Amino acid sequence: MQSDAKKFFLCEKRLDVFHKTGFDRLRSAKERA
Repeated sequence: MQSDAKKFFLCEKRLDVFHKTGFDRLRSAKERA
């Protein structure tokens, strides 16, 4: 149970980082346009 929670937490963190970098990329692309 605990290992599952840890796995889920790590996955959530990875998704969060992905969303943040994706958003930054979108914003910088908009500023360049």
